[in-house]
Amino acid sequence: MESPFTDNFSDIVYFGYGRTALEYGFKLIGMEPGDEILYPEYICDVTLVPCRKMGITTRFYPVDERLNPDFAETRKLITQRTKAFLTVNYFGFPQPFEEIRKFCKENNLNFIEDNAHGFLSCLNGKPLGSFGDVSVVSFRKTLSTFNGAALVINNRELRSQHGKYKEDLFKRQLSKERNLIKRVKVFKWYIERKLGKKIFKREFFIPKHGATQNEDLPFLIDDLSFNRIKKVNSVDEVERRRRAYSSWLNFSKNHNDISPLFPFLPDGVCPLAAPFLTRNRDKWLKWGVEKRLYVSTWPTLPFEVSRNSNSKAINLWKRLLLFPLV
Repeated sequence: MESPFTDNFSDIVYFGYGRTALEYGFKLIGMEPGDEILYPEYICDVTLVPCRKMGITTRFYPVDERLNPDFAETRKLITQRTKAFLTVNYFGFPQPFEEIRKFCKENNLNFIEDNAHGFLSCLNGKPLGSFGDVSVVSFRKTLSTFNGAALVINNRELRSQHGKYKEDLFKRQLSKERNLIKRVKVFKWYIERKLGKKIFKREFFIPKHGATQNEDLPFLIDDLSFNRIKKVNSVDEVERRRRAYSSWLNFSKNHNDISPLFPFLPDGVCPLAAPFLTRNRDKWLKWGVEKRLYVSTWPTLPFEVSRNSNSKAINLWKRLLLFPLV
């Protein structure tokens, strides 16, 4: 397939899901069973799928209230087996890349940029997904496609390694996704997001931590999804999302029990959702059900994090809600 993003990225490999792209990225940087990788505590459990498949040990570092890495505490976790440092561009907002690159250089670590939330976001005119040695992009989270993700290979030295794994050989391990029931669910989800309302009213529920950290989805990108990605009007999509985000910021000014995690919307950011902190989580979840809006918690944390009573991520998860950009 021809890449629709050649203007932004020199080397990009498409997959059905970000977890598969992440697995391929681990292979490219030479990670092996027993190696260690540094993950933020505040992360979706599904990102552990490639770690478990490949026998990689995950060590979790704390983040602050704005979801930036605590470098002092993270440094204490590094061992001789630590090979990589992963950060997340939460909800499309950039991480402190200069500090991250300095930290990785000082500790001889590969920088993996999880940009699953940041498709269409930029920092100083440079697209998110171009800062890591390798970066993962998930188109489906922004565009509501059936599936669609990619691995971006930014480190020139790793591009030569790419040939060793032979993209075609790797893809022979993958298959097309033909689950009709899931296609119907995704189509309904797409229509609901376009309408800005849920088709069926339902009680709110909170997914269990660790619910998807063994959910391997080794699929190729769907043809219809790929065509949707190629045809997206990025300018309109970014403007629409920024307008919706600004509307939620104005909405919060009239409600003193919610406060925006990111009170300012920097130039270039294409937000995935509007994250708010609240002490009345269940109240707003129920409000979302009444309004048929996708107000939700995020993420389902890894088991290892959810069982750690001292983790800052637990307290943050109890307070953070995502409001949809409709």
